[in-house]
Amino acid sequence: PEEVRNIIERIDLRAQTLSARIKDILILGDLRSRADAEHQPAPVDLAMLLGGVLEQLHERAEGRQVTIYTTIPELVVLGDREQLAMLFENLISNAIAYSEEGASVEVSCAAGAEDIEVAVRDHGIGIRKDALPHIFEEYYRTSEASRHNRLSTGLGLAIVREVADRFGLKITVTSEVGEGTTFKLILPLHEQGSTQ
Repeated sequence: PEEVRNIIERIDLRAQTLSARIKDILILGDLRSRADAEHQPAPVDLAMLLGGVLEQLHERAEGRQVTIYTTIPELVVLGDREQLAMLFENLISNAIAYSEEGASVEVSCAAGAEDIEVAVRDHGIGIRKDALPHIFEEYYRTSEASRHNRLSTGLGLAIVREVADRFGLKITVTSEVGEGTTFKLILPLHEQGSTQ
C-alpha cells in the first residue's frame, strides 16, 4: 500500500543519511588524529587524481543528468593523493548534488609560475551571502540546501577545510543564489620529478 511504501521510503532515506554521516564522521576523525609527519606533501599527478575522482562520481552525475566539463592539463602538484582525492570528491559531489537536474558542472585549472588554481563551478541553487562564512563549519546547512539535498551530512566541507588547512592550501568560494557556486583551490606546483 502507498502509505506503507511512504514509511519505508522515509526509513530508507534516514538510514542512507545516517550511514553517510557515520562515514564522514570517521573520515574527519581520522584526518584530525593523524600526525602531520604521516602525510608530508609529495608529487601528485593532478590529471590522474581528478580523473579518478570523476570516474567515481560518474554514476551520481548521470543519475542527476549533470554533465561535467573538464579542462585539466598534465601537471604535477604537491600534496597527499588520498587527502586531495577526498577534498575534490567532496567539492565535485556537492556541485553535482546542488545543481539542478540537466545542468552542468565545470572543473578547470589555471596554471601560474609556482602554483595552480583548480576551480569547481556549478550552476545550482547557490548560497546566501549571510551563509557563506559558515559553510565550512561542521553540520552547518542552510534551509535551502537541506531541502535540495536531503542526504547531506553537513560534514563534506568540514573535510575540505581540514585537508586544505593541513597542507596550507588557499580555498575561496563565490556564490549567487539561483545562479551557482564556484570553489577555487590554490595548489603548489611541483618541479620536474617523479609522481606519487
